[in-house]
Amino acid sequence: MLKTVKKLLQLLEVAVTESRLSNIMITGDFNYSDIDYAGYFVNAGPQSEQQIFFDKTQDLFLLQHVKEPTRSRGNSSSCLDLIFTTEENVIENLQHEVPIGSSDHVCLTWDVVAEVVEMPSVDQKNFNYWKADFDAISRELMLVNWDDAFRSRSVEEMWIDTLTDLAEKYVPVKTVHSG
Repeated sequence: MLKTVKKLLQLLEVAVTESRLSNIMITGDFNYSDIDYAGYFVNAGPQSEQQIFFDKTQDLFLLQHVKEPTRSRGNSSSCLDLIFTTEENVIENLQHEVPIGSSDHVCLTWDVVAEVVEMPSVDQKNFNYWKADFDAISRELMLVNWDDAFRSRSVEEMWIDTLTDLAEKYVPVKTVHSG
C-alpha cells in the first residue's frame, strides 16, 4: 500500500476518533472508481487500496452521501467526489451542477443542517496564577501546624481548604467574558 494512502487512512482515523466535535464532514476527490457505496461493494481485490479505504470508512462509521456519478469521460462515469459525515441527516439538497471550466467533474453543492445554540453571556472569574504572590503563600504554609490542621480532617479536605484559602488571599482574579 502506498505511503500516501496509509497517511490518508491515518488522517481519517484521527479526524473521526480524536476530534472533540460531535459531527465531522470530510469531502474530496478520492479517485476510487471501484467503490460503490450505494451498492456497498468494491469491484477490486480484497487487499486493494479501494477495499482498504472502503473498509476504513466503514470501520469509522462514516456515511457517504454522494450516490450519483461525479465524473464523466467518454462513455464512462464514476463517483469519485465523496462527502463523508459522522451523522446521517446533516446533508440536504445535494445537487450535481455543471462542471466548472473544462473539468470533467461535476460541481457538487449541498446544504448543511446545523443547529445553532446560543449560549448566555456569562462572566467567569478565574484565578490568574501567573501573577500569584508565591512568596506569601510559602510563608503562610510554613506557619501552619500540620499536626493540628490534620487532626480532625482528611488529607483531601485539608488540601482543598488550604489551597482555596491561599488562592483567595494571594492570587488575583481575572474576569473572563463568554457568550
